Amino acid sequence: MASFSGPAAITLNAGVISRARARRRRRAAWTAAAAVALAAASLGAGLLTSGGEVQAPARRVPPSALLAQSPDMGIACGAPHCDRIGLAVWLRRPARSVSAIVTGRGVTLQARLAAAYQPGPAARKTMFVGYLRAPSVFTQERVTLGFGDLWASQSSYLPTPTVTINVTPLGGGPHTTYTTALRVPLQSGWG
Repeated sequence: MASFSGPAAITLNAGVISRARARRRRRAAWTAAAAVALAAASLGAGLLTSGGEVQAPARRVPPSALLAQSPDMGIACGAPHCDRIGLAVWLRRPARSVSAIVTGRGVTLQARLAAAYQPGPAARKTMFVGYLRAPSVFTQERVTLGFGDLWASQSSYLPTPTVTINVTPLGGGPHTTYTTALRVPLQSGWG
C-alpha cells in the first residue's frame, strides 16, 4: 500500500476537499433556491393577473355556492363539422368573468355567447357559455371522431370529466375569485 507524505499530499488533499466543499455549497444554494421558488409558487399561485396586478388566490367553494343549476356540456355541431365542446354554466349571482378547465384545457366563458340560448340570464350576467376545439380534447376520455363527422365513442361511453369553474363576481372587486370543481357529463349533442 502506497502512502503519501510531504507537501504534495497536503496540496492534493486540500484540493479534493476544497472542490467537494464547493460542490456542497452549490448544491445547498440550488436546494435553497428551489425551496424559495416552490414556496413562492405555492403561496403565489394565481396571484398575478394578465395585467400584472396582484390578485388573491381563488377561494374554493362547493358547486352549490356558485351554481344555480348543473352545467351543461356537449358536443357542438356547426357547418360543416362537429368539432367543438360547448359548456354552459348558470350562476347564483352576476359575474364579471367566468372560465373553466376541462381535461387540462382552459376556456373563457362569455355572457354574450349565452344570449342566443337564454337572453335574460345572459343579460344579467348569470349565464355564461364557452367552446373548446374538440378533436383532441377528450381523446384521453375515450371520445373519438367517427364516420361522417359524427361523434362516437368506444362502447357508447361518453365521459364525465371533472370541470373546474373559476368565477370573478360582478360586485366582488377585481381581486376576488371563487373556484369549484365538479363532474359534468358530456352530452352527445349541444349548441
